[in-house]
This record gives sequence, C-alpha cells and structure tokens, in this order.
Amino acid sequence: EGSGRLPQAGFGRVELRESETEAEAISGQLRPLLTTPREPVEIDRRIGSFRLSGWLHDLYPQGRITWRPGRLKGADLMGWWLVHLCLNLLRPSDQPLTSQHLCWERHQGGATVRQYLLQPVDDPEPLLARLLDGYWQGLSRPLPFFPETSLAWAEAKPGTEADRARSVWAGGFQWEGEASDPAYGYFFSGHALPISEEFVDLSALFGPLLDHLEDAHAAA
Repeated sequence: EGSGRLPQAGFGRVELRESETEAEAISGQLRPLLTTPREPVEIDRRIGSFRLSGWLHDLYPQGRITWRPGRLKGADLMGWWLVHLCLNLLRPSDQPLTSQHLCWERHQGGATVRQYLLQPVDDPEPLLARLLDGYWQGLSRPLPFFPETSLAWAEAKPGTEADRARSVWAGGFQWEGEASDPAYGYFFSGHALPISEEFVDLSALFGPLLDHLEDAHAAA
C-alpha cells in the first residue's frame, strides 16, 4: 500500500487477496506442465521476400506453454498464433507441435482459470506469409484491422457479423469499445465502424486460428 500499487486500507487488502487467489489457481495448473523446460530453438528462415529470425521459447514436453493473469484478447491471440505457426514451421525434433495458454478470466459468476489449446498446423508457411505481408503493408499505411472487433467479426455466426462487430467497436454501458482507442480515432475518422472489403479480408486472418483453437477446459 505504501508504494501506491494497491488501494489504501481494506480495499487494498481485498485486492491483494484476489491477486493471491488468482496466482495460486494459475500456478496449481501450471506446475505439472513446467517440470522439464527445453532449450530455446533458433528461428532463421526465409519466407518469400522476408527473413524471419529470432528464438522460440517456452518449450516443454507437453508443447509450448504460456500464461498470463488476464483475459486472452484479440491482439494476444494473434501474437500467440504467430509464434505457434513458427513452432510448426520449424518442427523441432521430439517437440509436440501444440501450444497451450492458461489465463485468469473474470466474469459475473466469479473467475476461472481457462486453458486454450492450438492444434498442429500442417502447412504454416502460407499463413505466415500472409501475416508478414500484412505487417509490411501496415508499415506504410494504417490498416483497418482492429483486433477485438475483427475477432468478433470472425467468431460471429453467418449473418450476424456486422452487428457483433459494431457492438464490440462501440462498447456499451460501463465498458468502452475499441473505437475509444485514440489511435483509431486519429486514423479512422468518425465513430462508426469502417466496414469495408479490406476490413473483412483482414478479419479473416483469425479464421485459420479459430479453426485450430480449442477451449481445453475451464476450472474454478
């Protein structure tokens, strides 16, 4: 409390207990997964006109394992998917080609540790090439790709995409939509969601991800 990281008095103690409960719940499920860490694997591959280089971390006998205390958002999903594609591109010897992610999600009934699983990808290179191409375009102009709104479009049932995306974009009572991001307001004028052919095409980047994604389980 003295450092200013927690609210004062009882409010701070309540928040600290909630954080401790969250940490204990996640760590209890993580321990059996993190018993035998493996060495990072170097990435150095050419994909079209791009050179992909770096290191692949968080490798374990059960697959690639990651975690975070908060909800897995659209941008987090896309970043996780990108590394998963790299894992499946390299195919390290004796390494499972799955990725698991554990997170703590709050909801009206309380909170749960939720575990997500990405299944192996047979041909990751074209999917990586598409993402790299989008990255390259985004260096020269703003693209109408809004992680939360685009994910909502991709997840929606046929015929409901626009309504679902507009809801996430605009927000609602006591929660701000993605349109509140000042960067989007600067590059995309007005409050209406800029639905265009390019927006729909970029939202489709979530399609292969969702095809390989499983909600493994949720435990209280």
